[in-house]
Amino acid sequence: MNTEEKIKSLQEQIDALPGGSIAHKRIHGKLYYYHRTMVDGKRKEKFVDEAQMPVLKAQIEKRRKLIAELRVLQGKKAAPVRRAPQARTYAEPVYTDEGAENTDADAEDTEAEAVYAEPDPLSVPPVIPQAAVQAAVPAAVQVPYEYKLSVRTGEDLVKFAEPVKGTKKRECCRKLKDFLYGDADGKVLFLCGLRRTGKSTMMRQAIADMDEENLAKCAFMQATPKDGLHDLDADLRELERGGYKYVFIDEISSMPDFKEACSLIADSYAVCGMKLVLSGSSSLAFIICHDEVMYDRCLILDTTYIPYKDCAEVLGVKDLDQYMMHGGTMDLGHESEEGFVFADDASVGRYVDASIQKNIQDAMRFKGGRSGAYADADSAESAAGPVSSVVAQESRVFLKEILETEYKTGDLSYIPDNLLEILGAALHCDDVEMEHRREIEGHLARINYLRVTDTEFADPAHRTEYRVITTMPGIRYTQVRDMVETFIQDDMFASISATKRKNAQDKIMNEVSRHMMDDIIFIQTLIANPDKKVCRFGFDSGEYDLVIVDEKELTCKIFVIKHSEKTTQKQTRYLVDEDKLKETEKRFGKITQKSVIYRGKSGYIGDIRYINAEDYLMSL
Repeated sequence: MNTEEKIKSLQEQIDALPGGSIAHKRIHGKLYYYHRTMVDGKRKEKFVDEAQMPVLKAQIEKRRKLIAELRVLQGKKAAPVRRAPQARTYAEPVYTDEGAENTDADAEDTEAEAVYAEPDPLSVPPVIPQAAVQAAVPAAVQVPYEYKLSVRTGEDLVKFAEPVKGTKKRECCRKLKDFLYGDADGKVLFLCGLRRTGKSTMMRQAIADMDEENLAKCAFMQATPKDGLHDLDADLRELERGGYKYVFIDEISSMPDFKEACSLIADSYAVCGMKLVLSGSSSLAFIICHDEVMYDRCLILDTTYIPYKDCAEVLGVKDLDQYMMHGGTMDLGHESEEGFVFADDASVGRYVDASIQKNIQDAMRFKGGRSGAYADADSAESAAGPVSSVVAQESRVFLKEILETEYKTGDLSYIPDNLLEILGAALHCDDVEMEHRREIEGHLARINYLRVTDTEFADPAHRTEYRVITTMPGIRYTQVRDMVETFIQDDMFASISATKRKNAQDKIMNEVSRHMMDDIIFIQTLIANPDKKVCRFGFDSGEYDLVIVDEKELTCKIFVIKHSEKTTQKQTRYLVDEDKLKETEKRFGKITQKSVIYRGKSGYIGDIRYINAEDYLMSL
């Protein structure tokens, strides 16, 4: 064989062998192996079963030797041969059982340091494709693959989705459909949100809407805390062999190797064209995973925020007061034997503990076990435990602000002074340390339960004020209502007549409803206008409850919000005040619309537009 023939033969052998290197990670005492390669300048990793390791290691080393031999024949200087390391020196971060992390080694040495070369490559038989192995085994002795996770396909999947077929869908379902049938660019979709906000229903609806061709290529997997990375990868490999393209994995955030599972799915399956929807109720864990691991390899669809429009169109709720009292879950329109989800303070407490507190607690454990930021499990418990207290605290702050305002106006001047003192003392309870309280408030904002809103002022010397709004109005309304009922029955009201007590309770709750209506309209306007500035604008006396500013066009729309069905001249006094209008245009630009949002019928009185509150929310 001449030199040219030898070169050609070597090139053919090299092309037939896998390149790259092998790395491993130790997770909870288990060793996981990955085949690492470079594709279009990007590092890719694919999980490798332990049983396949000896052959793969030998093939990689054999390829290296063939490359060195080829370079000699071509008259090129052979690359230096590096001995396989005796100690564990791996390029990929190694996570120990205690959560310690070693950083990447030098990029130039990455491949060499991660390669195992102990076996004699010539003594290792070639890899036989799995399909060839199955073809060689008689059909009578082939054993059907048994899934490790709970997996639904075919007729079982049809039955699973059948109950929701034809049901009305939330607006955000469009984003799920766009992901499934659009260009996902190798990304996975994180479908996350608090409990009872419609995640599972959305996935079932997407499956129910599939035609026969796509349904035949669809699978639904249910993960549990007992499922491991090996099992998930084995099941996905089997689905891939079977030609499955659409895979939904529910409660994947409950897996102990959640972060590694997401990375594996993106790098090994999504890049090959699989459309994978990963769902779970630990929405904070998904957000942390996105920020620390996945980056641009995933999209996020959060179901926690449920606007009035979704409740009206999907649940048939047409009353803003009902949304205000019970809004926050997709069970709002259905009263069960146990009542509404947010029927009383006890039911709110159960939901906060099971959904919000557990969400944060699970995510902090996940973060602590992986990043070391919360390495101590007891710290995670102590930081997450007071979540219910912080949620109730926000409701007390809301009520105290209302009572202080109404007390100053004299409308509730007959209420005992010590009521505000009691509320003030409750706001400074020592059951949650300030450091943890701020941390938890940050987590509540990240899971889309709280939003901080701005009130700007015409006077430049007046600092911007902030108000915290919840995206689940039913929780706040129920907690505040029960607080008011408790106060009214307290001995401090014993000297006040029953009529005055009832009037006081009605007056307070009317103000609560008015302020909550303001907040609902504000938060939904804010979320519906991501490209515009949305704020309140205050003056020495009075304010515009809502201002929508187009900073590119230098225009704005101003609104006042009233919890009333009647039109009165008093409602528009700020909208026709020339001084206030001039200050507003000076700050934001030309005013293009002046409106009153209220509970009556939509229409115009002069140049003032009156908009029914429900009509306004439906238009967003």
